[in-house]
Amino acid sequence: MPVIVGLESLVDPTQSEDFVQIVGEMLSVTRSAEACQGVEVATDIDNGGRTLLIEHRKTLANREGYLAMRTKTDSSAKIGQMVTAAPTVTYTELQSV
Repeated sequence: MPVIVGLESLVDPTQSEDFVQIVGEMLSVTRSAEACQGVEVATDIDNGGRTLLIEHRKTLANREGYLAMRTKTDSSAKIGQMVTAAPTVTYTELQSV
């Protein structure tokens, strides 16, 4: 069943634009991952420091390997310095109603 992965990051609002730019540059690798069906980035209208990355995946298979690869990049270190709290990750499935 398809899965939606949500990654909420809280960033210093003065660095929000730079954060989104760096994340955007990293997404080509995410989009090329086998299970990825699409990925988007959204920023909170009322809190410019709150950023959501929403990834649509066919399955969670191989997610752990992908995350391990991701944490070893220089860009991950850069964005890690911009966040003000640990990111929150959620895994959800769409329901037919």
